[in-house]
Amino acid sequence: MAKKINLFQYLLLALILILGLRLRLYKIENPIGDWHSWRQADTASVGRYFYQHGINLLTPIYDDRSSLPSGKPNPQGYRMVEFPIYNALHAIVAWQQWWNFDQSGRMLSVFSSLLAIICLWGVVRLLSGTLTAFVAAFILAVLPFGLYYSRVILPDPLMTFLWLLGTWLFLNAWFKPKIGGISFWGSAVVFSISLLVRPYFGFFLIPLAAWWIACFGKNFYKQKSVYLYAAIVLLPFIAWRLWVRQFPEGIPAQGFLFNYSNIRFSQAWFRWIFGERLGRLILGFWGLVPLCLGLLAKPTKRENWFYHLWFLGVLLYFVVFAGGNVMHDYYQAITIPILAVLLAKGIVFAFTPKRDFVWPVLPILVTFSTLMMLGMSWYQIREYYNINNWSMVRAGQAADKILPANALVVAPYQGDTAFLYQINRPGYPLVESDDIKNMIDVRHVTHYVSLNQDAITNQVLREPEFKVLEQTPEYVIVQLREAK
Repeated sequence: MAKKINLFQYLLLALILILGLRLRLYKIENPIGDWHSWRQADTASVGRYFYQHGINLLTPIYDDRSSLPSGKPNPQGYRMVEFPIYNALHAIVAWQQWWNFDQSGRMLSVFSSLLAIICLWGVVRLLSGTLTAFVAAFILAVLPFGLYYSRVILPDPLMTFLWLLGTWLFLNAWFKPKIGGISFWGSAVVFSISLLVRPYFGFFLIPLAAWWIACFGKNFYKQKSVYLYAAIVLLPFIAWRLWVRQFPEGIPAQGFLFNYSNIRFSQAWFRWIFGERLGRLILGFWGLVPLCLGLLAKPTKRENWFYHLWFLGVLLYFVVFAGGNVMHDYYQAITIPILAVLLAKGIVFAFTPKRDFVWPVLPILVTFSTLMMLGMSWYQIREYYNINNWSMVRAGQAADKILPANALVVAPYQGDTAFLYQINRPGYPLVESDDIKNMIDVRHVTHYVSLNQDAITNQVLREPEFKVLEQTPEYVIVQLREAK
């Protein structure tokens, strides 16, 4: 009988994964020109350099040669942010020739997000039981905000999978003593990799630290395993941060991520984080009902406030990285698994008969709220999939066909590198001087591609020594000098 129950559970999980996969394939063939295309283009261009020139994890390079990201000239195009594990995997997937390069990156994120669903199911099943685990997995599979950000070319989906896998392994070490040692140290290794991929998940380790302290009591700091575990998790990340300091031109400015314009705890901070992002985009307003129920539901002995501490980590993440969370909505994508668990807790709580509530008013209300959440959130998110400027894509593809491989391009697009990415050449996403000839002399650019008939473009077109390679109502491609 137990085997039949397990088989049914695995079949149900497989159906959730199939549904999640199907939803994530929506517009999967789109080029990088959708929402946050600039950040996706930066990530994808590192992978493309690996794909074209071989993987070099210590010196990742991308298309942007300007001083805009770091404030320093970057003629080599160094991109020293997260350790480029995601970018290397992107190149490896692309080498298989299953999809084109952009689709390879999207599918890498898709499958990372599907693995994250499995890991979240495993975590919640250990703590809360089978029913809550399946509801949480379903919500993570279908929540519109999470759907979009589970198929973008960013390292966040891979990081989310890794920290959920590490959490699952950590909990297995406590609940399943037979595999305790392997699972325990395995979680440290996985957390270490996750920290290299993207360090923000560290806020979500709060419940694991509390769990550890609760198990060992006041003398937890005397345990040698604490220090060895911390060393495994932290030392590779520290080594990477020390290494990248040798390339200051490749480190984008990051101060604004913390408290840009003193926005932390301001009215704008509350409005953007809790009103626009959590309330409108992610929860579609109505999702606040099951979310609040999930927070109010009394934790079981096995849960032991684990989910509340997870949510505390989310709040601390919003506070510490106040600027980044206000300026960029993709910063909230990593919180979706935690919100999915709390929503699941609220839904299960609503469907459990209680004397204090009029049955079945509460389950009907929560069902209606959940459906409205999905519908209202999708109404907001559906525009994210659209290509914002097809002229940029067409111009980039045309330039890619006619420009020499060693071209160094000026492609003004308000500093957005998505245009450079479509051109498939290194260069500058803005004109760093009012005189294009200055960029030829100083930056040694060879070609100019523009979508706008502005003053600089008119200047370029008037110069007799420049050669117009192609001109249409949408764009112009001009040779400034021969590429050497």
